Formats: sequence, C-alpha cells, structure tokens
Amino acid sequence: MGNNIKKEIKLLGRNYILLAKIRKEKFEKYNFLLLNEIIRSSKNNGIYISLNKPCSTLIESMKNHSIDVNKLVFIDCVGRNISKKCAIISSPSKLTDIGITIDSILKKTKIEFIYIDSIDSFTIYNQVNMVI
Repeated sequence: MGNNIKKEIKLLGRNYILLAKIRKEKFEKYNFLLLNEIIRSSKNNGIYISLNKPCSTLIESMKNHSIDVNKLVFIDCVGRNISKKCAIISSPSKLTDIGITIDSILKKTKIEFIYIDSIDSFTIYNQVNMVI
C-alpha cells in the first residue's frame, strides 16, 4: 500500500482534496503513512487538526513513525496541554473557533495543506451539514 500512496499523491498534482477511508484497526499506520507522503511532497508546512489524540501524544507517535513534525502546526481539539506547536480548541464542536485558528495560522505561516485526522469525529459533535 505504501508505494500506491506515493504514486497516487504524485498523480494528484498541486491542488486537490483527498479523503481516505481507513479501517479503525489500521488507522494509525495508514494515517501516518499518508501524512508522511503528503509532507514529503509538499514544499511548505501543513496544519494537522487532531480530533482523536492530544497534541503531545500525537507528536510522540509521529516522531516514532519518522514524520517531520517541524513541518506541521497542530490544532488540538481534544487536549489541554498548551505548547508552542499546538493551538488548543476546547471542543470539536467549536467549528467557528477552528476556522478562526486556521485563519490566524494562515496569516503567519506559509501553509500548503490542511490535514484532518477524522471527519467522522466532527460529525459526533456537529450536524453533518455543518461539517460538509
């Protein structure tokens, strides 16, 4: 699957929206594999919106999977630990706060992609028509 991901990302070009459906039991492995390939193919930084794990836990897991966390700015919707790399949002239900935070990051940093780790998690806290 790793080689397929590389090929598919290259075929997408520069401007794209990518949605990957990953089974729960394989989520971490393939989520990180996909993210790593997107980072490698990008010239600029990205925003990672975490709806599943606190930022501190996520960064450690990413480092263990050889992901360059220095190319990411995090929006953490589940954690409470404030850090330089993580913007904290009190809940995934705060879509306006997430949007304002994204806008603030875009004004300060060249961002090439936004990576949301789980669209499904947004729908737990928000109406589907608000998420889409």
